Amino acid sequence: MRKILAITLACAFALLPSAVFAQANTKSFVIKEGASLWTLKGSAMTWVASLGLGQELPSVSKNTTKGSYKGSDYDLLKVKTDTGEEGFIIESQVARDVRSLAAVTGTISTLFSQPNDRGITDTIVQRASVVAVSDVPGNSEYFKVAGFDAASGTYISNKYILVSDVSVLDRDVAVALLLVSLKDHKKKELKIKTIQIINQKYPGSAFSQVIGEIKSAFEPGTIQTEAFPGALVSTDTVNVRDVPSVYGVALVAVKKGEKVTAVERTTAQYTVGSDTGRWVKITAPQEGWVFDAWFTKAE
Repeated sequence: MRKILAITLACAFALLPSAVFAQANTKSFVIKEGASLWTLKGSAMTWVASLGLGQELPSVSKNTTKGSYKGSDYDLLKVKTDTGEEGFIIESQVARDVRSLAAVTGTISTLFSQPNDRGITDTIVQRASVVAVSDVPGNSEYFKVAGFDAASGTYISNKYILVSDVSVLDRDVAVALLLVSLKDHKKKELKIKTIQIINQKYPGSAFSQVIGEIKSAFEPGTIQTEAFPGALVSTDTVNVRDVPSVYGVALVAVKKGEKVTAVERTTAQYTVGSDTGRWVKITAPQEGWVFDAWFTKAE
């Protein structure tokens, strides 16, 4: 865990693309947080290290090599990392020969199956996601996207996003990478420290409003609430968090169909992914906060 965090923070501060690129100067990046670096003996894979989202790979093989781990077979790419380590990475976890990293800045950003046809949509990509982008020849309105959607656990490939929905600025990509690490922290102290780093080093980023909301969530008494007594039933498996934010520490999870006891809720509404709702404080099954867009009122 500590190695993943250290690499992620290093990526955020040092391993970021320039704001302007020539398409001929392509790069390769790790697109999944915690992607594994492996060695091969025959076809047997042995774990070496975890790599951070956005880590640059100066050397990537053109052809894949077959590998096997715990009975599953994988297509692997031989790589050399920016820290000098050599090994193999699962092909789907690498974006090869792309223009740069980019941060998704749109509140609700759509991935399209084809450029120039907004009627053909595929999915919604979450704000502050970090993806790799490539230019679309003859089309300056779209980027081609490669990435990993942690919320659904699926890879993004051969999809397109509006250029206006992303930023390739160093500052914005750095903040997005730090927001990824913020979600990964298990301790409240580390989360607060990360927020402080963002505010000190990257003021005025595309995510200033998001950072402000997160900061307020961690400061007692700064978010207005109202009484909201009653019971709610979960429509999915939902984390109970220590503060009213998806960046809070996950305390426990309530399963689909489970009932929680509500006592108050935020007066303001928030958007999480494509859902809009309020944060509700509950006392059972554990005291904490849940997002009410994923609950219904108990009858």
